[in-house]
Amino acid sequence: MKDSYVVIVDEKNKKPLSVGKMLFTGEEVSLMKTGKVIKNIHWIGDDLWKS
Repeated sequence: MKDSYVVIVDEKNKKPLSVGKMLFTGEEVSLMKTGKVIKNIHWIGDDLWKS
């Protein structure tokens, strides 16, 4: 769903890698062939992640 927050998780280790916000609806994403669909907000190693 557009504007929803999502967690990107490492498949193998099941650990969170980053937090992002959806830029499009699921329907819009399914129609896309390429492009960015998540705005990365926080990631491993940034200041917020370390706090």
